[in-house]
Amino acid sequence: MQASPNAATAGGGGIYQNCGTLTVADSTVSGNTAGYAGGGIWALGRGSVAVTDSTVSGNAAAYY
Repeated sequence: MQASPNAATAGGGGIYQNCGTLTVADSTVSGNTAGYAGGGIWALGRGSVAVTDSTVSGNAAAYY
């Protein structure tokens, strides 16, 4: 999977996850922006995130 380049006005420019399980494997998340938080990946609520054999870089968010 490739998540780039994307933009979100609030959070999760590349990937937004709210609860549940998120698995990112053999992927690139780069060049994404968010107006609040989580330029690359924004995970909130209860759940889990696993990132393996992936690149998460060059993402930006206004606050977090």
